[in-house]
Parts: sequence; C-alpha cells; structure tokens
Amino acid sequence: SGLIELTTFQSPPLSLIAAQTLKPSQNLYTELILRTLGKLTPAPATLPPLNQTSENLGLEAVNTFLKTVGIRPESLVLDDGSGLSRSDMVTAESTVQLLTFMSKHRYATVFRDALPIAGVDGTLRNRMRGTAAENNVRAKTGSLSSAASLGGYLTTAGGEKLAFTIMVNNYPRDFDPRSACIDPITVLLASYATKPE
Repeated sequence: SGLIELTTFQSPPLSLIAAQTLKPSQNLYTELILRTLGKLTPAPATLPPLNQTSENLGLEAVNTFLKTVGIRPESLVLDDGSGLSRSDMVTAESTVQLLTFMSKHRYATVFRDALPIAGVDGTLRNRMRGTAAENNVRAKTGSLSSAASLGGYLTTAGGEKLAFTIMVNNYPRDFDPRSACIDPITVLLASYATKPE
C-alpha cells in the first residue's frame, strides 16, 4: 500500500548554511550545495542523459545564473563547486561583476553577512586586525598552491562602498601573497579618505 512518513528533518535556512559555508571556507558544503542545486534544477534539453548528474546540472544552473548577471561565458571555466579543481578559472573582472550584481540583489544583505569579516571571523579572523579593514572588509578568500585571492566588499574611510577582487598567481614558494600584497592593498583601499563625488 502507500508509503508512511516516519519523520521529517527541516533544513536550516540557506542563509545560515551560506554563512557556515563561506566564513570557514567549507569546501565540502560548496560541493553539496552545487549538487543540491542540480537536484532542484530541471535538465536542459541540450544536456545528454548520461551527463545529467546532479553535479553537471548544478554547474548548468550556476552558468545560467552567471549569464543573467551579464558575465561572458569565456571569462570563466567552472568544473566543481569549491574552486579546488585545477580546471577552474575565473577573471577578476567577472568576480567584481558578480559582486556588484549581488550588492543590488534582493538577498544582498544575506550574501554580504555570510562573508568572513576582517579581524572578526571565518578565514579573515586573524587578518588585517588594527587597520581600517578590521570589522569593515567582508570578503571570501581563495587559495591553492601558487594562487591566492580575496574578493568582497569594503567601505573606504571616505565613505565610498567598493566591490573588489585581488588575485595573485604563480608566485614563488617562499612568497606569502596575503601579507606581502593582498592584505596591504585591501587595507590601502579601506584607508582611502577621499569622499566620493
């Protein structure tokens, strides 16, 4: 006869999951979110049945969203949900374009609040303390061997709100791009005192 439901587990809201994903840079969660998105997304007719995995459908959904943002398809290559694949490639321009779009999105506050805060929490909790960036910069870190990045939002000392991305690639093994250039550039942006016109 019919199935009987024994129990139901209600998921936390995506806003909470997003913060628990982005702040500590939890790569497993990004992969699970991508696959969940794929499960909820109807398969496009252009995708052959053998390729209709939850991962591929999730990537299709992400690429479709990025097209609505206005990001040119040739400006990025997405191979997974975490960015750990060596096939993943993205430009600084497309990242700032996405950040700018999200700053005007109906979930802009939820998105911004899910990002690590400089000197406060997540992957930025020990970075940029005692500077104009502390408790100001909200940004996502990214790192692989020979690649490091930071992208997000800040308010300058002059009151201007900025979306920014800094990417450093192919640096020597004994070079720390976070302390040598990424954090100093971010602090410099946050310290900029000229008022916007």
